Amino acid sequence: MLLEPTVWFGKTASDDERYVCGDFVRERQARRYNRVADGILTAWLQVLLPGDGDNEIRAFDSQPGIEARFVLSRRTAFGRRSS
Repeated sequence: MLLEPTVWFGKTASDDERYVCGDFVRERQARRYNRVADGILTAWLQVLLPGDGDNEIRAFDSQPGIEARFVLSRRTAFGRRSS
């Protein structure tokens, strides 16, 4: 599972409106690796994942021979600008 901040918009009434919306989304996406987005993702991880460490989720735990195991990490892909 990957949590990724993104911006969506619905169907537009005209091509001009779609271009304006597209520009808005591109501008927001271009700056998505910033402290604000990282803070939002970190807050969601605190809500979704109990405790302080990584969490393991198992599917089909009661089925012999069938096991799906997922480890959810709190580490984000926050990127910083290099100087």
